[in-house]
Amino acid sequence: MRTMITSRTALFVLLVVSLFVVANSDKTRAQQPLVRHKTFSGPYDSEYPYPIAEGKAGQKDPAALAEIRQSMSATALPEQTGIEAQGVLTRGSGKTERQSSASFVIENGSRFRMDVQEKDNTSSIRIAGRAGQAKWGNKTIESLDDIEFGYPLALPSQLLEIASRKDAAVVDDGVFVVGEHRMNKVTITLFMPRLGNPVSSSFYFNASTHFLEKSTFVNHSATNRSLEYLEIVTYEDYRQDQSVMIPHEYLETVNGQLVMTMKITGASVTSRHDDSYFTF
Repeated sequence: MRTMITSRTALFVLLVVSLFVVANSDKTRAQQPLVRHKTFSGPYDSEYPYPIAEGKAGQKDPAALAEIRQSMSATALPEQTGIEAQGVLTRGSGKTERQSSASFVIENGSRFRMDVQEKDNTSSIRIAGRAGQAKWGNKTIESLDDIEFGYPLALPSQLLEIASRKDAAVVDDGVFVVGEHRMNKVTITLFMPRLGNPVSSSFYFNASTHFLEKSTFVNHSATNRSLEYLEIVTYEDYRQDQSVMIPHEYLETVNGQLVMTMKITGASVTSRHDDSYFTF
């Protein structure tokens, strides 16, 4: 299992290591050529390039915002509510596969909590705004310093909030084609993240349904910042639970290797929780 910590998805990586898309605007999207910034070996996601910083702070491409709003119209939460879900989290694959039960809550305002139970071990990740903490078993609570893109499981419902940041560049990257599959690609770059350097993530929306299908991030080795890894989260099996459409399967790959699958077994709309529910 890898030891790197990403500045975009530190929370997701810590979880795996420690236990565990107004229809498209009138603007015509020009199909973009595939640019490979890095190469890697692995059976998954090798068609997708590393995200790179694009645009300038405050830039908001109308087509990109329209794409995000279209997606949000299906996944945004009603006021004063949240999503509460339960599922099975599988880490690794093949002979190294391990399963555990998990539950999570997503609310507007970048509030997220996930609890995982695996035999004698428990863990919890809690986020309120841009501050997050994690705890495993009886170990000391750890501060999660950089959660600029929130948490991957919550991204479909929180993208517009991230894109609205003053320091964000929201760039329309046109149509991205993998085989016969067409996706609208949007890249968001945050130019004033807490760790200093701009950070970027690319988002791929189904060209027909406008659901978010993939989000891509760059990981760096914890011991060597020059070593980069492509982390991709895939959102599949969208279903409607009460009034909210959410993906029921999440997959995470790192350099083409499958490291985690999360399958939702039940989900519902719930009342909002107190702020204390998202902190230790």
